[in-house]
Amino acid sequence: MSKTSQKLSRRLSLGITLLAVPIFIGTLGILFLQSSRLIRLEATERTSSILNKTTLDVRHFMNTIEVSTDANAWLLEENLTPDSIESISHRILKMNPNILSLSVSTEPDVLPQFGPHFSVYTVRDANMINSYRETEYAYYDKLWYKTALKGEPCWMEPFSEHTEGTINYHDAVASYCRPLHTADGKIAGVISVDFSFSLLAKVINELEQHPYPGMYFLLMGKDGRFFIHPDETKRFRKTIFSDTDPNEDTEIIALGHEIVNGKQGMRHANIDGQFCHVAFQPVPGTDWSLALVLPDNEILTDYNLLGYIVVLMSIIGLILILWMTNKVVKQTTSPVMNLLDMTKQITEGNYDETIPYSNEPNTAGGTPREYAENRGCHRATQAAKQRASGRHRSGGVGNEGERGLR
Repeated sequence: MSKTSQKLSRRLSLGITLLAVPIFIGTLGILFLQSSRLIRLEATERTSSILNKTTLDVRHFMNTIEVSTDANAWLLEENLTPDSIESISHRILKMNPNILSLSVSTEPDVLPQFGPHFSVYTVRDANMINSYRETEYAYYDKLWYKTALKGEPCWMEPFSEHTEGTINYHDAVASYCRPLHTADGKIAGVISVDFSFSLLAKVINELEQHPYPGMYFLLMGKDGRFFIHPDETKRFRKTIFSDTDPNEDTEIIALGHEIVNGKQGMRHANIDGQFCHVAFQPVPGTDWSLALVLPDNEILTDYNLLGYIVVLMSIIGLILILWMTNKVVKQTTSPVMNLLDMTKQITEGNYDETIPYSNEPNTAGGTPREYAENRGCHRATQAAKQRASGRHRSGGVGNEGERGLR
């Protein structure tokens, strides 16, 4: 193929490529945006689903304690004697493994023979359940006792000391408190049932529903204090607002305010130097909130993989477009270029050049074919004329011979 033909082919290839590439990239870009939106939506829905299920599991954990306490409260109200209190308390702990300890504390006039203070503290210690009678423990000024005396069952904020002196207990607990009544409706005392947050954290972390290895849960109180946190140094000592800079940690501060206000939602924040998606919602029946923290590099794994796939598809697609465009252009223009070369040779006086016959069904292939057919017909006509002329000359010579003989 001549330089002119190659130049024309390159120009046509470039023009078609410039037209096809933007369409291809635009279509691929729309596909990428739609796919990435669906991936993010799926990740968000999965995160919310995990959080909802875990919140239900936490609520179920606490509900078993409430039901167990409420179901046995009437036995205590009808049998407010030291032996009966110990027996029923032992029964409650034995039937519910989620309960760590419980305390039944009475009003001063209920068991006056034991003095102004009388309570039975029952605790689970390894495989043993032990009960202790306490007559020196001043519980009247304790918040859990005063709150329950108002008449409604409630969950109290966690604390790390429950008793003094006899029981050495340092594990942080949360308490479900409810009042006990006498037959005439007067308050006879308070039952306080405790569970350990270490047990609740173990229950949450052992749930077989974690699709992401780096995800973790946070349980926070009404002031943002951490009850459950993967960093043990922050449990009950730090809040979500601790060690935050008002100028640099605005995302954390905004997230913390939504959590302590009992809101439900999802936010994006930088936690401990790592960008994360944080889904949060309140725990029903309490002032607490449960949050699910998921690092971006895990939730967006499919998103990042999609980016690599799109880049690879773009490269392969561009190569295929260039190759197919070049091939189609060459195949389409080849008959015309051949005809152009033959025409140029004919104009230079090479009348005997043979024009190649093209079987291409398109217009570009039909033109040389018709030209070749026309030239073939022209050559056949010329040959026929030459033969006819030869015969005529041969016939003329024969006639003159006959006249000469005569």
